[in-house]
Amino acid sequence: LLEEHRTLITSTTHLKSSLDQWRSDSPVPREHIVALITDYLRMQWDHLNLEEGSIYGPLDQGLDAGDWAKIEAALPQGTVIPANPQIVPQSGTYAPTRHAGF
Repeated sequence: LLEEHRTLITSTTHLKSSLDQWRSDSPVPREHIVALITDYLRMQWDHLNLEEGSIYGPLDQGLDAGDWAKIEAALPQGTVIPANPQIVPQSGTYAPTRHAGF
């Protein structure tokens, strides 16, 4: 999982560089950019699925609403917890849930 994070950082840097070149009218073929984005999104999707299975599953089984309230309270003030298919509001807190197809 940690190795994938390193790979994703490298891929993000490469994608950003390619997009910057493409936006500056460098001769980067549109098909190349589409392929890079497709590969990047597929890699991200696969990684999130791996995280959901190896991290969110145990969290779902081990933490209750009180635990999530403590976690949320420890976040810096003003932190917005993004909408996420694995995390849904429960009694004003956030707790993981499993969704078919994710």
